[in-house]
Amino acid sequence: DREAIEGVASTRRDIRDIARRDPFATMDPGQNRGIIIAGQNARLNKFSVDGLRFTDTFGLNTGGLPTARGPVPLDAIEQLSVKVAPYDISEGDFQGGSINLVLRSGGNRFSGTGFYTFNSDGLTSTRTQALPQNLKFTSKNWGGFLSGPIIKDKLFFAFSYEKLEETQPTLYGLAGGQGTPIPNLTQGIVDQVGTIAKSAYNYDTGGLYTAIPETDEKYTAKVDWNIADGHRFAFTYIHNKGLNGADQNSSLSNGASPALALKSDDYLRPEIIDSYVGELNSDWAGNFHTQLRGNYRKYDLSPVPFGATPFSEMQVCTDQTSVGSAIQCSQTGVPRLYFGPDRFRHFNYVRTKQYGVDAAIRWEYGDISMKLTGSWEHYDIANAFAASAWGAYYFDSLADLQARNASSLSLQGSIDGNLNSVLASFKYEQFTFGVQGAYDPSPDFNLTAGIRADLYSMPGRPPLNTNFLNRYGFPNTATLNGRIVTQPRLSFSWSPLDTVKVRGGIGLFAGGSPDVFVGNSYSVAGVFGNTINISRNADGTCTVPTVAIATATTMSADPVLTSDRVLRRPSTA
Repeated sequence: DREAIEGVASTRRDIRDIARRDPFATMDPGQNRGIIIAGQNARLNKFSVDGLRFTDTFGLNTGGLPTARGPVPLDAIEQLSVKVAPYDISEGDFQGGSINLVLRSGGNRFSGTGFYTFNSDGLTSTRTQALPQNLKFTSKNWGGFLSGPIIKDKLFFAFSYEKLEETQPTLYGLAGGQGTPIPNLTQGIVDQVGTIAKSAYNYDTGGLYTAIPETDEKYTAKVDWNIADGHRFAFTYIHNKGLNGADQNSSLSNGASPALALKSDDYLRPEIIDSYVGELNSDWAGNFHTQLRGNYRKYDLSPVPFGATPFSEMQVCTDQTSVGSAIQCSQTGVPRLYFGPDRFRHFNYVRTKQYGVDAAIRWEYGDISMKLTGSWEHYDIANAFAASAWGAYYFDSLADLQARNASSLSLQGSIDGNLNSVLASFKYEQFTFGVQGAYDPSPDFNLTAGIRADLYSMPGRPPLNTNFLNRYGFPNTATLNGRIVTQPRLSFSWSPLDTVKVRGGIGLFAGGSPDVFVGNSYSVAGVFGNTINISRNADGTCTVPTVAIATATTMSADPVLTSDRVLRRPSTA
């Protein structure tokens, strides 16, 4: 309840700090603080807020939530429950556990809270034992909650707001600066690459990336209406916008050739979610009750490179002149630099919409109670991912970069000239029906049995890959269409003593798998996508794909990327 939530210590003000208090829940800090319930991957849990499924349904975030932080302000939560194996037929779409949140409602009295926190490198030690620390960061977090009556005894409101603004030091940098230093890399080399990029390609590398930004803004608005005795309506709106900086290519994993990404190669990950829930609860008689709920949620993740676009990603070996292999930096500890938009962000976004309705009917007769449920959900997914759609080049030396003489080029596109042909764009619908009966002969014993069925409709199919069909003997066009998952459940609870309670049950739980598993059937069907790779040989000549292959790929690339104004193909000289 609210009192227990207020007693939880959470420096990140994250609902997962509350959920992990359950003995079956474990937080994995290495997976974006994902909650592992009963040993299952965090992506397979279900989060719901006022009955709305709030999980990262596409499944790219390892933490299981659609943003890096919690979905709602901590001050907005009235109740939070963690269920490992809830046998009630209303619970579904998960294989790990179910985490349910209920937001606070307003009452006849106005009430409110507010908070503000601040931290920075000025409040942090400059040394850790004998090691000096050069950290530059700030963190500001503030928000509040307000509730009260609009019409006394009739109409109430509750509003919460929270915002975080934070910068964190980068993981890698130069000696004497922030982060772990990249060996053999100096400010002079970084400046030299920046000068060449500006003079030869008219491109600003952005210099060193010194601070990783993060912002997280979220607010909720809830209105409760007592329509009449036994009839209550609630409407909830939730907005969440998370923004995180990302460094893709900096690494020390290859000690023989470490790498640092300049700022233009890094990017922001803005995630924007808008959600709406309306719920009507009615008590028609002392033993007959209904619930009707509608929902809508929209999600958008569209990465934004720091560098100007469209432009290719450039990887540069910082040897002054080419040494050894022309397509690999000399393996003597010479660092590499990246600039230009990260290749995996050239054609990349995730946009989803979900909406639906669900209904439940409950009635009691003596020691027997019955429940009927039904729901319909529509999912609309679009995932764009084509690496190197603007080209990815490797230069074997600073001299080659100056001379516009690349050693290799990778370019990905679509054979029909339209990158949207490799877009994973699909829709499906889920219909759920359930019936459940419970027997309560005494306050100390309960026996519940029910069955739930999830049915899927997905008429759109991936493009047919005839090579796949010929090789394996079955097509690659199978989808969820027509699939039915039946989930029988049986459970009991017994309290032989006031201090002892025994629970048990058996049942099937299904659903909740990330939609990216389905999306790959559309985006990498092997029909429209095409990649060409051009490399310079040891004798100075180039290995070039056939004209048909090259033409099919470059048709979908931006014309500016294949023109001499940006970069010419590797020289044969």
